[in-house]
Amino acid sequence: MIVAVNFNALATLYDAQGRYAEAESCFQRSLKIRQNLLETDSPDVARVLNNLASVYNNQERFTEAESLLKRAIEIYDHQLGLEHPVTATSLNNLAEVYRGQERYSEAELLHQQVLAIRKRHLGKDHLDIAQSLNNLAITLTALKKFDKADPLLRHSLEILEYRLGTGHYQVAISLNNLAMFYKAQKRYEEAELLYKRSLQILEKQLSHNHSFVVFVQENLKKLHRQHVPPKN
Repeated sequence: MIVAVNFNALATLYDAQGRYAEAESCFQRSLKIRQNLLETDSPDVARVLNNLASVYNNQERFTEAESLLKRAIEIYDHQLGLEHPVTATSLNNLAEVYRGQERYSEAELLHQQVLAIRKRHLGKDHLDIAQSLNNLAITLTALKKFDKADPLLRHSLEILEYRLGTGHYQVAISLNNLAMFYKAQKRYEEAELLYKRSLQILEKQLSHNHSFVVFVQENLKKLHRQHVPPKN
């Protein structure tokens, strides 16, 4: 099991660095070891299924991610119950897969369910609450429910800045999401400022070719091309 734990930890590091092929390989090796040593419905098996699904989701391999997450949720439901915060994590990840597939109504319902579970079982300033607020807001934005999304994004950012500090990469991701929201509302100059703040943080925290860095760079370039020419 120690080897499986080490593979999982290494895979998590690779995933954070955007080295998805290496992360996938390590998660698969960790999963195989656990499946050989543990019961098939062990929460430890579900944990690796969830982690591997995250790698697939990051690569837009949504069908594979969905299948793994549903298996993980089934295990967690049987072992821990649907109300458990660990189960809520996999439900959140499944909602994100749905969002990636543009199944926004399904994603909205799941994110609402996850937020309700987390509010019942976690503190009001818990980071998982911030995640749920953010993810639900992004989904609502895709559905053009801007009035509902706005306060959720702001509340999520407030929690992250309070808990992690203003220079954390998760704050940068939240700033990017708020910028995307402003862009959708045609508030272009506000969006530009937030993209720049986000990018400034990310470039200090992550490698230049990390998917998050590239994503925000592309968002800013697109804004400049379409709406706000860059200032000299």
